[in-house]
Amino acid sequence: MIKFDGYTRLVTFKNIDNQSIIEVHGQNIPKKNRSCIFCGNENAKFTKVAHAVSETIGNKSLISHFECDECNQQFGKMFEDDLGKYMLPYKIITKTFGKSNQLSSKDMPKEDGISYRTYRIQMNKNKPVMENSKVKALIIEKKNTGIIKLDKNKIDISIPRQHYFPPSIYCSFLKMAYSIMPLDLYPQYVNHIAVLQQLSSENSIYKSIEEKREIMSSMENCGLFCFFPGQNPLNGINVILWKNIDLNEREYPHILFTLEMKNFAFTIPVIRDDENGIYKMPKFSSNIEMQYGTLDFKNEEKVFKCEMSGEIIDIMDYKLLESELRKNNLLK
Repeated sequence: MIKFDGYTRLVTFKNIDNQSIIEVHGQNIPKKNRSCIFCGNENAKFTKVAHAVSETIGNKSLISHFECDECNQQFGKMFEDDLGKYMLPYKIITKTFGKSNQLSSKDMPKEDGISYRTYRIQMNKNKPVMENSKVKALIIEKKNTGIIKLDKNKIDISIPRQHYFPPSIYCSFLKMAYSIMPLDLYPQYVNHIAVLQQLSSENSIYKSIEEKREIMSSMENCGLFCFFPGQNPLNGINVILWKNIDLNEREYPHILFTLEMKNFAFTIPVIRDDENGIYKMPKFSSNIEMQYGTLDFKNEEKVFKCEMSGEIIDIMDYKLLESELRKNNLLK
């Protein structure tokens, strides 16, 4: 797994895609005695379940007793749509289901009565995508669209991304990092937390979405991306906070946040209030094979590309397959 030079694990939650409910701070304080870690409201309502890590990336376990209903709702409105669109290809590749039991990606049709224009990718969690079949996933594309390239037992997939606002993804990861942070560290991040809360709030000091986007674009918006080949090499979905243990080293952030997603790992700097301008990532290593690159949340990625292995089966009865696809509304 990945390790960062000069850092130790401060917080680790493993396999958060299981059903075992955990309060991230280990505290079961009565609702009337709670205050929200984001807005600071001591009279806020805590009637809804607040997922400390977004449910859209498969979190079924981690909840927070210190995120009020209003902040929970506002964060979802502001960031969840962009995060869902950005993470969709990773969810398809890793078979990670969030709130829905289906994953799908397609381009929108220009004509009524058809479900897509040139391609459709669909994956079901529990039931087959077609009657009389055990297949739970399929990719259909118009000839020469370029979504799929086959070469023996290798499949190259290019998934066009839905439009998203890149800095919103950094903010989404940042919100997860704050949600699992030990409570005694919050005073060191209070200004940055306040900015994030105001970015999501409908009653914000920022008067327009354009102003909010300008603030978001000025944030760090960087990090490290790692890919680990194989079958679930990272053992599920995990989140980690890393702490810099070299007190004399001021070149790197005090805290890093990592989201591991079966084959992929995303790490961002979590900047303390007295660390403005410290965005450099430390040296890292891994005990298993990996590929890596930079996370760039300043520019929108138009296409997600990856390589998969799998057995290619020659289908002889194409007419029967076509008939089944049409019967199940999977082919236009």
